[in-house]
Amino acid sequence: MEVRGIDKDVMQLFKTGIAYGSSDPDRNPGYSSWGPIHSVSLEDGQDLEKRITLTRVALLGVFALAVKKKSGGTKYVTVEGDGFFWAMEVDRKHVKDAQRFVMQAKSIMATS
Repeated sequence: MEVRGIDKDVMQLFKTGIAYGSSDPDRNPGYSSWGPIHSVSLEDGQDLEKRITLTRVALLGVFALAVKKKSGGTKYVTVEGDGFFWAMEVDRKHVKDAQRFVMQAKSIMATS
């Protein structure tokens, strides 16, 4: 199964792990087996913003306030693991696909 994001990003679900494809290398695309993955979720833009605010300030310092924040109407599929964090914005018309993707990922994680 796969879910498509904005900017041609895509996450693919396999029995062995998750692959994240992005044309932007700064987004850290790649593949992870299930072992290092801690969580897979679908988050609102506002919730995601709250979670990464401290990281943003630590990385960007005083420039953190100038960086565009994510709005609350957006949804993100997030995958967090040992040494990586993927966040892919999902188009509103693909939110149901994203929900199924997250449910299947959690089901596989529970049995792995």
